[in-house]
Amino acid sequence: MIYLGIVMIAPLIGAALYRLLHSHPDAVRLVDGFVYLAVPLLLLWQVLPYAWTEQSLLPLIAAGSGILIPTLIERASHTLESQTDNLAIL
Repeated sequence: MIYLGIVMIAPLIGAALYRLLHSHPDAVRLVDGFVYLAVPLLLLWQVLPYAWTEQSLLPLIAAGSGILIPTLIERASHTLESQTDNLAIL
């Protein structure tokens, strides 16, 4: 039950951190670096051992898709950056 409470409070903490750190770029870089390090480490710690014991490719495919799809979307958004105003008008 405590995990449910933590999960419900996490978005509030995230919003508060954004409000507090928005004007401090060094702090934002520090939090971003932590997140960029913590998420892959959690993936390695939680998902990969399960995939190894189950001898299933599905968790690995899901993890790979979770990395690949946002990367492709970000690259596409950078290539379409000059067209975003036209897209927003449409």
